[in-house]
Amino acid sequence: MSFLTFSPLTRLSRYTLFSLAGFFAVFAVWAAFGFSYPSDPLDTALNDTSKVVCFVAAVTLFLGGRVAPGEETRKSLHTVTPSGQAQGD
Repeated sequence: MSFLTFSPLTRLSRYTLFSLAGFFAVFAVWAAFGFSYPSDPLDTALNDTSKVVCFVAAVTLFLGGRVAPGEETRKSLHTVTPSGQAQGD
């Protein structure tokens, strides 16, 4: 995953980090039950959920808007001050 963060095709977003946190949360719950082989319904559900959340985390690496190097985003181009006047015009 560290090599993917250097790629211009990927972006480490808030959604990726939330998905990764969810992945770790599912593993923490599964660890509370002993990481047993998924033979009963609870372990099977936790195993399947961890795979789905891992896939979501991988997909969110490739989603989101791209900004070319040296370009500014629209949000940073037109900043509104607390007095209501636009800066950057």
